[in-house]
Amino acid sequence: MFGELFKEENSFDNTTNNSTTTSIDGNPIDEPPKPRGPLKLVGFKNQGSTCYLNALLQTLFLTPEFRDGILQLTSDELGYSMDADSDPSNQRKIPYQLQLIFARLLLLNQNTCSTEGLTESFGWRNDEELQQHDVQELSRIFLDAIEASLVGTSSETLIQNLFKGKIVNQIVCDKCNRISERDEDFLDLTVSVTNNMKLLENSFSNTFKHAETMSGKNQYFCEQCNQLVDAKKRAKLKTLPPILTLSLLRFNYHKETFSRYKETSPFAFPFHLDMTPYVNCRSINSCGHYSLYSVIVHSGSAHRGHYQAHIRDVNKLGYSDIELTNEEIFPDFSKFIQTSETVPVIKNDIMNKKISDPINPEVILARIVAKHESMRLDELGQALLKATGSSWSKVYRKQYGTMAKFLRSNCETFNLDVATRTVSLCKSAHEKFLSDIALKCAENVEDIDKHSADASLLPNNSEYEDLTNSELGNAMGCCKLVNPNSCCCYEICSEEKPGTGMHWFNFNDENIKTISVNEIPKEFSGRKCAYMLFYRNDLSSSFEWFEKIPDFIKDMMNNENIHLMEWRTKYDLAVNRLDLHIYTEEILIMSNGLIKCVELDGYLMSFYQHQQVSELLSEIQYNLDRMIKKPKRKKLQLTKKTTKDIKISPLEMTNLNILKILPHGGIHLYESLPVGREIALKEAGIKNNSSLFLWNGKSVLNQTIQIGIEYEAISVKLICHYDRNSRCYLSFKASQSECLLLVRSYASKLLNTSSNEIVFQRKIKGNESHNEDADDCIEVIDNDISSIVYGYEENFTAFCKGCQLQEVQRNSELDETGDFKNALSDKCHNKTVHVQLEIINYDNEILQESIYELDIDEKMSIEALKSFVLCKLNLQEIINIEECRFSLHSKQSVLCLYDSITVSSLPFTNDDIFLLERGKAPTNEQVLIFLKPPNELKCIELLLSKSSKISEAFERILKELNLNGDEWHLRKCNRYGDLTYLLDDNNKTITEAKISNGDIIAVSI
Repeated sequence: MFGELFKEENSFDNTTNNSTTTSIDGNPIDEPPKPRGPLKLVGFKNQGSTCYLNALLQTLFLTPEFRDGILQLTSDELGYSMDADSDPSNQRKIPYQLQLIFARLLLLNQNTCSTEGLTESFGWRNDEELQQHDVQELSRIFLDAIEASLVGTSSETLIQNLFKGKIVNQIVCDKCNRISERDEDFLDLTVSVTNNMKLLENSFSNTFKHAETMSGKNQYFCEQCNQLVDAKKRAKLKTLPPILTLSLLRFNYHKETFSRYKETSPFAFPFHLDMTPYVNCRSINSCGHYSLYSVIVHSGSAHRGHYQAHIRDVNKLGYSDIELTNEEIFPDFSKFIQTSETVPVIKNDIMNKKISDPINPEVILARIVAKHESMRLDELGQALLKATGSSWSKVYRKQYGTMAKFLRSNCETFNLDVATRTVSLCKSAHEKFLSDIALKCAENVEDIDKHSADASLLPNNSEYEDLTNSELGNAMGCCKLVNPNSCCCYEICSEEKPGTGMHWFNFNDENIKTISVNEIPKEFSGRKCAYMLFYRNDLSSSFEWFEKIPDFIKDMMNNENIHLMEWRTKYDLAVNRLDLHIYTEEILIMSNGLIKCVELDGYLMSFYQHQQVSELLSEIQYNLDRMIKKPKRKKLQLTKKTTKDIKISPLEMTNLNILKILPHGGIHLYESLPVGREIALKEAGIKNNSSLFLWNGKSVLNQTIQIGIEYEAISVKLICHYDRNSRCYLSFKASQSECLLLVRSYASKLLNTSSNEIVFQRKIKGNESHNEDADDCIEVIDNDISSIVYGYEENFTAFCKGCQLQEVQRNSELDETGDFKNALSDKCHNKTVHVQLEIINYDNEILQESIYELDIDEKMSIEALKSFVLCKLNLQEIINIEECRFSLHSKQSVLCLYDSITVSSLPFTNDDIFLLERGKAPTNEQVLIFLKPPNELKCIELLLSKSSKISEAFERILKELNLNGDEWHLRKCNRYGDLTYLLDDNNKTITEAKISNGDIIAVSI
């Protein structure tokens, strides 16, 4: 309806949940609402742009009469039942949601409250709560909706009794004086805010005291005169509600520029408001004296903004640390727009004594009135002029306002009769001022020198022409009403204790703070200014609000508080809980020179921040057997390489270090925990989801480990080129300080030449001058290595200086996964094989892992391949070709190769390795099997003749294993040692029993 007129500044999308979550046993738990703050009041969550609704709801909640009227509704009246079969169509959703909100604001121990249930009861869906609306429009629609939903309940007349008043529109015929009247109900009075209307009283006078002349083309047809006549059109207030709502019309439309604008000029309003001058005298049936208790403030422009509210805590529901001084109890807004001037010195003699300071006007006026039982205001002004030589306007008006205002602000001394315009002293004031001095002063009033009774000092009759329609600061006190014709729906509290319910609070969605009443005049003008005003009669409001809440709501709030307490307890445990990932040597493997985790998340164990580090170590050691009770399934060892089984002894594992998994997948250890000291985990700096490594403090996987950030491992991939068709790959780890040194050393050994004869290239991925998608650039490594900064992954290329550089570059690329790319020869019958050498004993175990990539003719035999490799790597003089053989290693099997077969006949992939090892290759009449002894994982190689029978092979196997007895049998098994079928036909040959080259035969009972 209003477009972006009331769009909230810095509005946010509240559809996402911004609360933090902490995992408990894998289940997320949201952060619970915080308990009530020290102010004991509760704010509202902003659903996106619902600040206007939040400000209005806080005002209605702190209106005790409205709040009590909603809370007293029973479940039967609301149509709500705990029975699941209850009819939802009979439910009064809006008052029920209001009741829930008010009950939560009163009883629930949380600092914020949601309005989602209420907005849903409005019928808002999707993003309607994210659209800003006008709080004035919302107030009318909201109260109308509540009134309609309360029909037939005990609070049916709640809105009528509290907020509704009547305006009488009159047209008076100038010819026959006939008055035509029409009554109109109102929930709020609109107040014009313009440059010409700077005071609330001026706007009211313009609306309710001035008449509009209907003449010319706008003449009025008088039914009594039966013709068009000139007339006067005016409006008067017929009845006033106990809660008076004023809407300031600050948003206007510029007819010349065709644009909306916000009126930010000053517009002052009083704390105490007297509406009796604007009420139709013939129907005075309302109490017209009000005090301010809520100001809804709009900050922003005509196109977007934010609402908040300043509200007086009438029932003392909150706590404020602001001291209630006289300025807080009896605020005077007039001093915020009027400039103060020095009060002139009074030079008259009073009681034959010269004075140099102005006398308190309360004393002077009281002494004058004390001489008489009562005085009219104009008589009192004349007597003051005679007593002091100066009029009220000249001496006191700048400081105290008009005399009528001053008398009303001192209600403990004076009684002011509105109807008769007379002033008298209260009973308590007689004892104070009816003394000998006061009487003497009063007797000498007639004899005081009249030299200063100048005509210019005579009191202005306009001072008293309208007792309450004055400038800002109209009657700041609480005056007793003595007019017997005044009445209202609620009893007037004329003896209210000073300071009761005078604390003010600022409500800004979820944020609440205490403010002084003297901060309200700051909202008279500017970009942040008052937009709606709420005044209340001096109504007597009950402080027994708890008794008005229905039992079913109390039970509901009690259950919600129990849920909140349990929620907070669980969350506190979750916050103080530490989910730690524990790693041991059992779940580590060695890969490309890096120590990597098989189980990336380790073993999850939970502790609490207050527990000691020593308790942590003991708990891990105690559960160590449980953590490793399910070891990974191991394959049988078919190669000649020996590996040691890792056996973890809890007593040896006494060191705990921080562990991190680096970007290349390898682990690294950092600072050690002080396991020998009594220190809490929190003090030790252990955070949630930390990773800890339990070890002996010396070695991991038989490798010495250095801890600390300076020893973080770099994953290095080195490619050494022999020519365009032959290259060697080596992966290893290195520290920052030794990276290039190891690259040069390894390249020199693999290329079998001095490092000075080698050209080194380094691949650099994405520097500042290149885009992320740009190709890697190549850097030639020189002798100056001090300026090199390494990443976690480095790629180097090395080749002899005689090798053609362009060809090497073309064949040294990496694929998208970071692995080495297979470079194929131009010849279509060539094939790439990956060869690993076991026949060479390097002085460094890392070099044993190097892989040679060779482009060969696929029609080449295995025997020719051996000669080709030994010749290409210059090993023919070191190794006898008859003493070595090739075996093909895949993920599933190990196949010892016959020298006579060709490469093309072998079913291998790029991931399979041709291992050149010591030993004789089987002839075409032999098979090489892997023999698995009982209860062992390491297999033994055995050459068998294809024509030999099973019985002969069985006898040889028992002899080889030193086994005796008739209980043993032969069985085939898979790579993991799982037994398959039994070899029990002793008369069959090896070929007939389908035993092939590379099969695994197990001896079992």
